[in-house]
Amino acid sequence: MSELESLGYRVISGKSGDQGLESVQSLRPDIILADLQLPGLNGVEILEALTEVKPEAAFISTTDNTTEGLDAAVEALEYGAFAYCTRPLNLKEVRTVISHALRQQRLLLENQVLVESLQQSYTELSKEVADRKRTEEILAERTAALATVGELASEIAHDFNNPLAAVMT
Repeated sequence: MSELESLGYRVISGKSGDQGLESVQSLRPDIILADLQLPGLNGVEILEALTEVKPEAAFISTTDNTTEGLDAAVEALEYGAFAYCTRPLNLKEVRTVISHALRQQRLLLENQVLVESLQQSYTELSKEVADRKRTEEILAERTAALATVGELASEIAHDFNNPLAAVMT
């Protein structure tokens, strides 16, 4: 894994699935590259535990090129693994998969920020709509009250003018 370190990645390795899970729980890495046939917990069990610890982490499984190994890789994909690589590992392939995983994580984070912004805008607009509805209701009440005052003023003017009309004729 020194090849990955030479590319600027921080690599933490473990000898068993249990040790790997402890590292994942304490360090919460963005990407986990784990063998599916580890002693102790296997890769799928680590993946299941990972979804509770850091669900946004990308899990990349490694396996041999046997039928059993590929079946395990497919099972890991069904459990949510990002990808798998077969042993012996091809550094170019691993680099590409890690690059794609990081890109997906970045896009997911950007999407999350956009969704949160959209939710905030929706909340603000909903409040503004509610405020405008209240303002319209108040305006309608005041318009009705003003119309009543206008009718009353009209009746008073009519009553005031009628006795004068009777006196003038």
